[in-house]
Amino acid sequence: QWDFRVYYSAAMTYERGLDPYDYDQREKVFPAPEMEFFYPPVSLHLFRPLTSLPYGTASLSWLALKLSALALLLLVWHRKFEPLNPRFPMVLFFLLAFSSALYRDLTTWNITIPEQLVLWLGFSFLLDRRYLAFALCVAIAAQFKLQPVVFLGLLLFADVRPRWIEA
Repeated sequence: QWDFRVYYSAAMTYERGLDPYDYDQREKVFPAPEMEFFYPPVSLHLFRPLTSLPYGTASLSWLALKLSALALLLLVWHRKFEPLNPRFPMVLFFLLAFSSALYRDLTTWNITIPEQLVLWLGFSFLLDRRYLAFALCVAIAAQFKLQPVVFLGLLLFADVRPRWIEA
């Protein structure tokens, strides 16, 4: 859970008016692994509500949020992209595919699952030709990791003709 400990520590440090990017200041507020907090300041607001809870409750709440986001992500995939088969081999595939990315995310408690939910919601908006909603989702996802910004380039290939012209 080292990633979540860093997020929690940074948010607590920020709450106390200290620099969440300074490891020494974070260490005084809440011990966390010696890792950099490198997300933009706006991302601290996501974790601020969790700082009002004891660490154990906050970490379980974060896990519950992540599992809920994973369920919504699978629902979006199933409804908008490819019907998913919930049999055991498929579940095992999702858990272990791509160098066990999902498993690693669940053990480190990284931000990846919520980020992916927002991105895939954006892709579904893109397919529905809801370009502003797509751009907003990409912008939200890019608050945590900057790489999703490149997906805005997909708008260069979007068909922007009004729907009434197609008839």
